[in-house]
Amino acid sequence: MLSSLNLLDTILEEARRDDLTFAERAGLYAATKSVCEDFHTHIDERCNEDGYANDKASDFEWHIGAALGFDITNGKEKSMHISWAMGAQSSLSNVLTSED
Repeated sequence: MLSSLNLLDTILEEARRDDLTFAERAGLYAATKSVCEDFHTHIDERCNEDGYANDKASDFEWHIGAALGFDITNGKEKSMHISWAMGAQSSLSNVLTSED
């Protein structure tokens, strides 16, 4: 799970860039969806379907999608969605690394 959490850090770092091509944004969005799907599976199978952790994985996916232009922004700037994704990632990391 630690390597997947590290992937979220990499996605966040890349998503901050303003010079991304459409293909790069699409790749980051696809990677986000795939990694978050893995988190949901892990949470459901190993963390007793922890609703809070599942919400944070979904929040991360939505905010990255919005920042990259693939999901609704609710009129908020990219920087806000990046910030919210960082918060969701941090909360998810705290839950998953304390599960042992």
